Amino acid sequence: MRSWSLCSAGFLLASCTRSAAPAPSAGPPPAGPPAAPVAEGAAPLDLTWHGTRLHHAGKVVAELHPPLWGRPPLAGILVAYVTLPRGTRVQVGGGAPFTLDDEALALEVDLVDALASVPVDQQAPAVTPRTALTISLPDGRRGQVHLPPITPGEGWQDAIAARAASAGLRFPDEPADPAPRDSLFYAASYYGGTVYGRAGTWAQLDFVAVRRKMPAIRTLSCPREVDGKLTQVPLEIAPFAVVIHDRRTGAVVDRREFEPVDVACPVYSPDPAAALPVSWSGDPVDAWLAAWL
Repeated sequence: MRSWSLCSAGFLLASCTRSAAPAPSAGPPPAGPPAAPVAEGAAPLDLTWHGTRLHHAGKVVAELHPPLWGRPPLAGILVAYVTLPRGTRVQVGGGAPFTLDDEALALEVDLVDALASVPVDQQAPAVTPRTALTISLPDGRRGQVHLPPITPGEGWQDAIAARAASAGLRFPDEPADPAPRDSLFYAASYYGGTVYGRAGTWAQLDFVAVRRKMPAIRTLSCPREVDGKLTQVPLEIAPFAVVIHDRRTGAVVDRREFEPVDVACPVYSPDPAAALPVSWSGDPVDAWLAAWL
């Protein structure tokens, strides 16, 4: 479980800091001493979700946000506000509890396990994290609620394929697959990919294919207008490899190298002063993957 300073991350919220709060310390908030036991007969905390906002005693005390731009697309953000008393302990799932002091807490919520039953070809699923939120007040009262559905961030398919290729990915309680070689997902770009074979769920997927750039073999000089002046911008021409991994173990199953084809100067670049990446044709890759499976 990771945490960081919410206010310094750019959140402008009335419930971000307490008045006259000291400067935030570096690193995650300290995990305080164990919470006092709930007094015998004491009622548990009344915690109720209204959409993605958690209410207690007429106040919004926490909120679940989709992954933020620039942060991992498979990590939701659980925010605990200072509307909770100082010294409140906040815990997501079986992660370490954090103590709320003078600044709101921002905790990452891993969404990977919640994607197990999502169809591989679904673009923007709303998933329910398979974990619970526990809030323990300084007076010993405690409440626990499951988290509401949220949507993974842009690039989540690319991220889950990269995770599977790196170290393998098995989901909790994943059933045995009666046909363990009938589905493949190719992470063709940051924004999505292509499914080959059976378009089942992520827990049924057998292989992921990822693209690896290789060293440039030549450079193409492309004319661009920068600050009203015509200049030449280098475009690297490089071959690339497509590597097929077993989704469950991460083991490399096959690999093939492709030469860049149909290379031409791009019409537009968001940063014309920088070196431009080569544009790769997906046609030979598509034919190879379709035949491979």
